[in-house]
Amino acid sequence: MFETRPAIRGVLAVLAIAAAPCVARAADATPPSYVLTAWTADKGLPAGDIWAMAQDADGYLWLGTQAGLVRFDGSQFVPWGAHGEPPLTGRAIQALTTTRDGSLWVGFADVGGATRIRDGRATHFSEHEGLSTRDVAALVEDRNGTLWAGSRAGLFGFDGNQWRRIGHDSALPDSEVYSVYEDRDGSIWAGTAVGVFRKSAGAHAFQLVSAERKSIQSIAQDPTGTLWVNDTERIVIAVDTPRRPELAADVRLPTPGWRLLRSTRGHVWIAALGGGLLRLTPGERTRPPTIERISYSQNCG
Repeated sequence: MFETRPAIRGVLAVLAIAAAPCVARAADATPPSYVLTAWTADKGLPAGDIWAMAQDADGYLWLGTQAGLVRFDGSQFVPWGAHGEPPLTGRAIQALTTTRDGSLWVGFADVGGATRIRDGRATHFSEHEGLSTRDVAALVEDRNGTLWAGSRAGLFGFDGNQWRRIGHDSALPDSEVYSVYEDRDGSIWAGTAVGVFRKSAGAHAFQLVSAERKSIQSIAQDPTGTLWVNDTERIVIAVDTPRRPELAADVRLPTPGWRLLRSTRGHVWIAALGGGLLRLTPGERTRPPTIERISYSQNCG
């Protein structure tokens, strides 16, 4: 039996879909800087929590849910298989990413391993191909074309043909890996059960950056270079600076975090478990970072 992970349907949808008549405005935003819509089951979103999202080169948004893979074109949600697509090995999808060759990669929680969807074909990778049979929680392609997979069995890398486990030869301990991230300098970060590790661009080995930050669910870097992480106890915390963000009056702590996403405008969006959608604005030399709540209507659209 696989272990389910809590998620927020509306908030995760809002993080990715920003094109409808419902206006979301922060307390100090005048005029409103974002237009967001929350899509729920009554708008056609299939039942089941959303665990992952990715956008392909054609603009389609793919949703990984506990009940399967779903494609969204801006108006309709279409489950994988509805038009005769080949069946996937598993159903519970907790990791998605697209790669430069046009592939969509799918990581599973129920059967483990990952599937590459390309040109209408679905190819599954598991133990025989060097990938773990345990659940895959994170998938990221770096700028050099290496695909990284974080799993309960550790960290894995894919060179285009074969997966290999990243282990002691790379100074990475045997531990669950919940999140993987590439920063602006090309360093690879891994959020593990025993701490946060970094492999600098061009380096072979990982280094322990923080033993205090454990079981990190998501990672994002703001324009100042500060790396932010969150886990199921803390909404967001910086890895490499002691500075703490100031909170708006309606932001309640402690609040567990779930997903982080940096916007093109330099903000970091935060999906909080039970805490809604929040936005982190990077600080400056004389001003600390701030976190504010974003209000939106789940009944608009």
